[in-house]
Amino acid sequence: MNKHTNRIWLTGLLCLFIWANTFSQSSRKAKLLGKIDPKEIIQTLELNPTPSMEALNTKILEYKTILEEEYRRQFQEVLEELNDLRDPLYQYRVGLSAKKLEGINIYHDYGSSQKNNEDNTCVNGWCQAMAGTGLVQFNDLASGHISFYAKTFAEERSKSKPNLWQKKPKYINVRDLLNNAQRYGFLPIDLDLAQRGDFCIQYYRKTRIRNEFGPQHLSLIDQVIPWENGWFELRDWHEGIEDMPYLYRTGFNLPNSYNNIFRPENVYYGYQNEEGKERWLYGKNPNVCQAYGYFGNNVDKAKDLIKQINFIRGQLNLLGRLTTEYLVRRIK
Repeated sequence: MNKHTNRIWLTGLLCLFIWANTFSQSSRKAKLLGKIDPKEIIQTLELNPTPSMEALNTKILEYKTILEEEYRRQFQEVLEELNDLRDPLYQYRVGLSAKKLEGINIYHDYGSSQKNNEDNTCVNGWCQAMAGTGLVQFNDLASGHISFYAKTFAEERSKSKPNLWQKKPKYINVRDLLNNAQRYGFLPIDLDLAQRGDFCIQYYRKTRIRNEFGPQHLSLIDQVIPWENGWFELRDWHEGIEDMPYLYRTGFNLPNSYNNIFRPENVYYGYQNEEGKERWLYGKNPNVCQAYGYFGNNVDKAKDLIKQINFIRGQLNLLGRLTTEYLVRRIK
């Protein structure tokens, strides 16, 4: 290891010890961690690096394990507090409204002068589903009766699940929805922490319109199922697939199911502070996703808790990155 690499490594170790010492003030391991003196560490390494290195690495791993355990405990506590702010009645209403739409063709108002495209869209059935909850803040997302063509109306009457009652969807730009999300009671949240009634925004390059990377697609979340190694499955309600009605998607029930299987590089995590930024993607999933969680009138309280969650996840990520290169190999 050259002098430059060694200095970087020593700096990293020093930061870890200072961080551990600061963290220890509120930790149940305060007595143990409080004995750390960064100056003594530097002096020991400079005067006698070789014999001390193995013991030092062992100590660092011990402190790192303590920190990780404490942050995981804090994460679960804050997440429980956050989920206590959710509204079970809202989630129930969303479920009823979305299930009512399953298998039904959702139409856009042919009498409207506005065209439905990726820049000016009713965001894939979200307007109809949310208006169907009966909650006041979503009433204006669909109003009046839609203008059916005569043949369309006749065709619908022959179906087992006809759409004869749809109201006009509000044509709303996806970016406008994100800008007004808090007004509706939504806040950005990590996708793997989302619950029923939250929505998922997909960012990807919009080649059909212009060479632009941005939010285009929205789906209404039902549940998120954890897999292994940071992967998880999203189950949602969705409209916008050509020649298909409003439907419920799992990770397996459609040809495009891979869009509902997420690996870490396909998600914007809050601690990364990279929402809306393009990144290189691996695998078949061509988009990056961000969830928005519904907290209604509790958005101010939820905002503080989400900040805490993002901080804790950031610390856990940093600790994980310190493990393999310098710590584990050196004590083998």
